[in-house]
Amino acid sequence: MKKWVVKLMAFSVAAAVLLPAEDYVSASSMAVSTGNSTIDGRPVAFKNRDHWSSPDGWQVYPYYFTADNSSFGSGDRYTARFSYMGVTAHGDSGVDPVTNTTIPWAGSNDKGLGLVQVAGHTLSSEFATDHGFAVSQDLTNGMSGGYLNHVILSRAETVDEVEQILRDTNNGGGFHGSFARNTSAMISVFDRSGNAAVFEFDGDSFTRDNIKQEYVQDANGYYTAAHTDDKDAANPADGAYSGYDWRNNFSKVNWTKSNGFPYFVDQQTTTVLTETDPYSQDEDTNVVNTVYTPDGIHDWEFSTSAVKRHTRTGIRLDDPYKKDYRYFIHKNVGSYALGSDNYLETLNKNIGELPGDQKPTGWHINRFVSTFGTVLVGTKIGDPYGGKLTTMWVNLGEPTVGIFVPLFPYTGTIPSELNDMYLAINAKRHLVYDYTNDDAVGYSGGRNVDHTINTVALVGSTSNYYAEGGIQNYTFDIENWAFDEYDKFMADLRTGTRTDAQLKTDMIAWQQNMATKMKTHYVAGTSPNVALKKAVTVDSTYSTYAAANAVDGISADESRWLSANTSGPHWLAIDLGQNYTIKSAEITTGKGANEAVSNFKLQSWNGTAWVDIPGTSVTGNTSTKVLQTFTPVTTSKVRFYSTDNGYVKVKDIRIFE
Repeated sequence: MKKWVVKLMAFSVAAAVLLPAEDYVSASSMAVSTGNSTIDGRPVAFKNRDHWSSPDGWQVYPYYFTADNSSFGSGDRYTARFSYMGVTAHGDSGVDPVTNTTIPWAGSNDKGLGLVQVAGHTLSSEFATDHGFAVSQDLTNGMSGGYLNHVILSRAETVDEVEQILRDTNNGGGFHGSFARNTSAMISVFDRSGNAAVFEFDGDSFTRDNIKQEYVQDANGYYTAAHTDDKDAANPADGAYSGYDWRNNFSKVNWTKSNGFPYFVDQQTTTVLTETDPYSQDEDTNVVNTVYTPDGIHDWEFSTSAVKRHTRTGIRLDDPYKKDYRYFIHKNVGSYALGSDNYLETLNKNIGELPGDQKPTGWHINRFVSTFGTVLVGTKIGDPYGGKLTTMWVNLGEPTVGIFVPLFPYTGTIPSELNDMYLAINAKRHLVYDYTNDDAVGYSGGRNVDHTINTVALVGSTSNYYAEGGIQNYTFDIENWAFDEYDKFMADLRTGTRTDAQLKTDMIAWQQNMATKMKTHYVAGTSPNVALKKAVTVDSTYSTYAAANAVDGISADESRWLSANTSGPHWLAIDLGQNYTIKSAEITTGKGANEAVSNFKLQSWNGTAWVDIPGTSVTGNTSTKVLQTFTPVTTSKVRFYSTDNGYVKVKDIRIFE
């Protein structure tokens, strides 16, 4: 039996209880980071949603709510004063049962407040009553979790106002004559000042966990630092929040209600020893518990905390890398998957150890019941436009096979292409799972009956890693192009030179163009990289490191072009096959993280001669990946030209319209 040795992990927590068996794998995931834990101090959050129940719950789409100043009851001090963009689903899972209101599971409003949510299994009335405590929720008239999300996004401008709304609705707030909320959940929220917090709540109480630190391992390698309740303590000043935190469906805050019910009740330590070959069908033998009663709270075998990934298992709260939206989508997923140390393992497009032929996904963040992913990018103090630059990246299907498309809540519009994007993603999903019925009804039937993914269809072969082939070969290309376009657009917007009207007009046009191009390429299985797998010629080649390797879409040492070990110049010319108007490039050179090509430039063919493309000349380069943006050039051929002597090593050249 083949095994991969995994780094020893354990998690200590506080009083063992029993979670109902039917809940044991129903775990969505979310994370939030801000301040010094992000690359630019701007908050970023992500959510993956798992859905098990209603047949059409996988049919997800973004929608827009326009502020109407409506009230939910006598305790509604703010009313629905803000517009917001949310992600929801067709059918019962997207509608509040009491008010018939469309409800979001993630979203952001036009004031820059962002929210992602997961259900709180260990905060539920069912969980409480199983342990001798009274029902805390109004199961008939109470405010549902989705409706509470709607209330927060349409009424809260700051994190502190989110807390006030929770205080006001502890006793029902006058909603439909209820005495408490009808929900148990966790939300991660941020506001336009970069403030961020995680709230955990049941029907009549809640906790607040301010994002103000990175959680680190203790001397024994455990994550034992307490998550404390901050709601009655002084909060950090605006802009002073900083740190990173992660949740699935199980409480982390150590707090006890007045009736004695503990929010944080696990005393079990789970140790992961090895990862067993998934073909053995014996995935649980590698988990050892010091307390043998499963309770679902960070028991690695009973929640998506069990992210069995490259060389180890579990979430890394000590990850030193600063987060950004790319990071949460797939920044560190590429050739050879994730590194062995200090890489966050809740990336939205990772399903664990590769390469391989087939892989059970039940233990991973992205898995057979994931129905959408979203990454929210916020603003900070000093940004122009008062939170209007907040962005939602939405993947309207299982993120492993889908693409993240950027949207601006401030625009008040959603490109029509995204209304049925879930169908396009579902068509790709059929390529990696064996099912015919699209109904989503848990293990017992429909699209969720099979949770073993075909990694060959996903990445191209049993020897490929992420983004090196298959569906991900073009989805990663589409997203990488979108990332670069977004970064350029945001840099322009952050100059603050537009009026609000001009800002909205430009945002609407930009997001429409992006949605159109991204969906077109996605459906066709093509890449905006116009150099992909095109004909190439070179000045020379060393050994088997062929020129075609530089345009195969794979950024790996094993798939490089090497010139001969001779004096420069060395060059590689790409025949695009037709005229394209190109405006950016991504060039990856060297070996591993070293030996980057030092001096190079790009040239275009004008019909009679090669002409330097202004702004692409690089000297003294030490980076193995160089992103270039230049004034658009229309050409049918592009040449990479280097004056370096010796071997010139090029892993991949990508040219974008």
